[in-house]
Amino acid sequence: MQRALYDAIKSVGDKGATAEELATALQHSAKDLSGRFGELAKLGLVQAIGKRQGSRGRMQKIWIALSQTVPPGAISTAAE
Repeated sequence: MQRALYDAIKSVGDKGATAEELATALQHSAKDLSGRFGELAKLGLVQAIGKRQGSRGRMQKIWIALSQTVPPGAISTAAE
């Protein structure tokens, strides 16, 4: 799941994406993805750059990819 999420974040470029937007794109719930953001941030691969309003009116973090390359084996490709 980490790899799919990272690739989705990277694909949106500098505008970034919220958990809600990424969950829709990956056909998962935002709850399914929530722990992966912190894991990727700890690895220095993604960063929250601000917030914007989601579809339910709540403010959500905007995530961007910091690195265009990931060392082999650094992130999981398995569905978790």
